[in-house]
Amino acid sequence: MFYDEYEGQDRDRLPVSGRLRETYQHFDNVKDAKIFCDDTGIVPDEEKLSYFKQYATDYFQGDFIRGQGAEELLELAGRYQPIGSYLDLGSGPTGLFWCLPLSHAESFTFSDVITEALLVLMKFRRDRNYPDCYRQAMNFIQTPEVQLDNVFDLPADFAVFDCFSPWPAFIRDHQYARISAYGVLSICVGELQYSTAVRQVAENLETNGIFLGADWIRHSKFRIAEDGNDTSYLDANVIKHAIVDANLEVRELETITITDDPLYGHIVLWVAEKRGLKVG
Repeated sequence: MFYDEYEGQDRDRLPVSGRLRETYQHFDNVKDAKIFCDDTGIVPDEEKLSYFKQYATDYFQGDFIRGQGAEELLELAGRYQPIGSYLDLGSGPTGLFWCLPLSHAESFTFSDVITEALLVLMKFRRDRNYPDCYRQAMNFIQTPEVQLDNVFDLPADFAVFDCFSPWPAFIRDHQYARISAYGVLSICVGELQYSTAVRQVAENLETNGIFLGADWIRHSKFRIAEDGNDTSYLDANVIKHAIVDANLEVRELETITITDDPLYGHIVLWVAEKRGLKVG
């Protein structure tokens, strides 16, 4: 009912989706991928920078909204925290929100295909001006603010690459204790691309490493849009098949109904583990 007000309206009236689809179509990991620790020497595209600032404001500045899968995802992230290096795929400008329950990570690599998204994230990490939804979420999961400060103090770098193409060497050369993917894999155009992306994740996990993530599934009215994509193929069975095909073990898999959101009707949460080879 809430999203009926958007039907038949101009694209500008839709909530910002957080994706600039055309960037994926022209990005080349061989030529364009890079990794950095600060913004020295980076000249941002001001239009893209403004876009991602607006996204962070629209979705992560107000109250913490229950009933859209965020509380379940935060609790899931808090339960699976191996000690070691963490890689987050498709971090966007707000990837640090999903770090609220963490206390065992030793370092982070945040990634996105768009530099400006990571610049917004980097500035937020530096400023530490936690908005209401962060503080309310911390109260919900009973995380003291000092724990979040400690997370922000950990070593972090920012990698610009397309996770749907062969990953650049500066990522492939590492094995990660945990790789997360919050919403990014649903950009895949179908099951084959989705499975291929999950296999790359598996190749870069340590033995006993954790792959944790979520995909938001659009309402049928908005499955195909200029700033979005068709998620009609995607459900828990597709995700389970991709995980098993990558020789990972499903630890948890759950579909949750989202209430009162103009774009999304469901969220699928999962946890998978890369088990060591059995001997004997």
